[in-house]
Amino acid sequence: MPVAANPHVGAVLPLSVTALERWDRCRRQYLLRDLLAVAPPVATAPASGEGGATTADPTFGLAVHRLLESVHREGACGDVTRTQDLARVVEPSVAPQLATLAARHADRCPGTAADWSAHEYGAARFNRRPDPLFMLTGRIDALWAHGGVLAAHDYKTGTPRVQRLGDLLAARVQAWLLAPLAAERGLRIRIVFEHLDTSVHDQPDPYEPEDEDLAAIGDELRAIASAIRDETRFTGSGDPADCRWCAYRAVCRDAPPTGRATGDTHEVMAM
Repeated sequence: MPVAANPHVGAVLPLSVTALERWDRCRRQYLLRDLLAVAPPVATAPASGEGGATTADPTFGLAVHRLLESVHREGACGDVTRTQDLARVVEPSVAPQLATLAARHADRCPGTAADWSAHEYGAARFNRRPDPLFMLTGRIDALWAHGGVLAAHDYKTGTPRVQRLGDLLAARVQAWLLAPLAAERGLRIRIVFEHLDTSVHDQPDPYEPEDEDLAAIGDELRAIASAIRDETRFTGSGDPADCRWCAYRAVCRDAPPTGRATGDTHEVMAM
């Protein structure tokens, strides 16, 4: 078995959908969060004066996921009154916004036509051969089996980044992760990103990979795993859009300086 140049990687590399997104976005953040498990030294909200809408806060997205899980668990999808009640339980301060987003989902929910479903579904897939060894895990917001497809829905509170989901690493990774489950049930895979904000009118096209696409994704993941094992520098992104929400920005030498109200530059600790 090849020895990794990166001393923080063991025999089996643990990967996840979110970890791979972090690797793709910022190598330093991936090192600190996923390999070293360093506790974030600062909160993930923007620094004072940076602004930002409520729906841009990561905690709001988590509240949306909790509400939609509760709505489906209680069979209340489409029940406006019950959804509003559950929204007040999940997060009273933003209950009306949560209920609005849940109503947007109800218009596209395939639940009534499904013969099987799961919510907050945990999946894992182990890559043994070809090298390198890695274990990919992920949590899928919602799964529905209907009409010959296994439809994985990923709830989003922001605006779409692309129109073709196959162009997004996260969508490709979810498809590869779910491929064994779909094959076991004799279903095709469909990845759906549901952008629930009322400002989003054009949803990205669903991603339905063919067998050759899934094989290519496996090769892509093995290449990424090999790159992680060989990485030694872990340079930070340095992109203000990435660094704005990063909990590690205060201890990253590659992060842009954060301006204070007085116009002074925030000192950054080199690491």
